[in-house]
Amino acid sequence: MNLTKTKTPTKKTKIASKLIRKKVLSPKQQVHAENKFKKKFVKSNFEYFTYHFSKKDLPLIHFMRSDEVNDPKNNRDKTPDNIARLVRTLKAGKWYFETDDIKISTQGKLMNGQHTLDAVYQFLNDAETDDNATIEVGFKVGCRPEAMPYLDTQKKRSAYQTLKISNNGVENPLNRTQLAVVLAEGKRSVHGIAFPKAGSFIVNPFEYEEVITENRELLNRVFADRVLSQDFPHKAIGFALFHLAKEDEELAIEIMDEICEFHNDPDNGLSQTGKPMEHPLVELFRANKAMFMSSKLNARNGYRTEAFYPDAVDYLCDNYDIDPKVFPK
Repeated sequence: MNLTKTKTPTKKTKIASKLIRKKVLSPKQQVHAENKFKKKFVKSNFEYFTYHFSKKDLPLIHFMRSDEVNDPKNNRDKTPDNIARLVRTLKAGKWYFETDDIKISTQGKLMNGQHTLDAVYQFLNDAETDDNATIEVGFKVGCRPEAMPYLDTQKKRSAYQTLKISNNGVENPLNRTQLAVVLAEGKRSVHGIAFPKAGSFIVNPFEYEEVITENRELLNRVFADRVLSQDFPHKAIGFALFHLAKEDEELAIEIMDEICEFHNDPDNGLSQTGKPMEHPLVELFRANKAMFMSSKLNARNGYRTEAFYPDAVDYLCDNYDIDPKVFPK
């Protein structure tokens, strides 16, 4: 991505931006954009190439996003959160055109990539974007229309799986608690909520990496080399103690030490669940889960460990005299 600054926009850039801000193309611009699209992107035979969009291409992108190319009867409804995620990627300079290609049929219809085009449009149309910025996008044109039902049907990689991928050959060494904390903190830092009940709330890999980079030492001091029960609620307790550590790291480490020492004590006996007795905070989680699962409807849906987060916060505040403001809602 070319991000060279310039203080004097070109005449073409000024005209393109002015037209797009109005969200209407003049007849002349409409004809020019349509002709450029047909010449470059509508092919009778399959081709692959990359195209560098710049601000002078705003009318072209505007046309490619229109119903004339992006037929609403064929493509799915747009997801604003996905568009916002891509815009953040572009602004951070973390755009990789290799990750996916926009497909255009032999009939000149957009088969996928509507979120990408919207994001590129928003990024280039932003007054804060450098006037010389370019975005490289891969295109597969001359695609058979009958391939449309098979696009975007693959199962997406989860955020957990993404964090486990090695980066340039360097494996991510995070343990289960650290991973759970990074996933929750990533959502909180980007969207303002760690455990959303509904919606996509997508976080980019680079945004998770920023959380890791900023907090790696703290994550290691509090959570590294811990032996915990198999049913330990990493998301709920881990996230709570992570934010406690930001205010009082010594206390957070003390509580984790207590939990681990309790787990490793062979003389604790058995809990009501028949499992080895754990720390009272973990036992509270077990009791809440058992009560929730006693309902057939709840048993079918399952108990999400993050649902225990408010109770974990209450327990910590009551038993360790902690200000509730330490913990995000």
